[in-house]
Amino acid sequence: MRERRVLRGLPLVAVAVAGVLIGHWVAYRLAVPHTQARDAILAETGHSYWLWAVKVAVATGLAGLGALFVRHARAPVRAEGRSIDIYTWLLSRLAIIQAASFLAMEMAERIATGAPLSGVLSHDVLVLGLATQFLVACLGALGLLWLSRAVAEVVVALLSHPVQRAAGPRRPFSLLVRPPIQVMVGAGGVRGPPSS
Repeated sequence: MRERRVLRGLPLVAVAVAGVLIGHWVAYRLAVPHTQARDAILAETGHSYWLWAVKVAVATGLAGLGALFVRHARAPVRAEGRSIDIYTWLLSRLAIIQAASFLAMEMAERIATGAPLSGVLSHDVLVLGLATQFLVACLGALGLLWLSRAVAEVVVALLSHPVQRAAGPRRPFSLLVRPPIQVMVGAGGVRGPPSS
């Protein structure tokens, strides 16, 4: 039962992790458009973990995609249901997870470097961050809905047409081997020993 919950939740978590990082990156680009100033702010506020976080997001994304395939392979059913209801469910979860994660990440970054927590309010990072998290959650929910339905269709197509193998041993170089010559039956009759 726990395994089913993990398979169900992993794609959502993967999209949320990627969404938090993308929204975080976009928020800082919008809040501080000048590269040198942005780099200085990021260095002061503890963003040295960024490359590690991107690697975790990629690994989580691949695991989430694998979980989608496994989930649909276990119960190969074409995706049905009202798309708007599923989209709303996904969006509400992603928006909450991403907003809470963004706030926690910003506070943890500042606590880790000793920077004041009030710094999150400077440069409009907090407002832009929450707004971008919501917009990225909208796109993430749409992408996850589309991807889930695409994976379901692929799995149904793969499982509905099983590969039929010919009986007998496979010949790896069948194109290089001449086909057997068929002898015409009855053309010359059965030949026996010569009569004396």
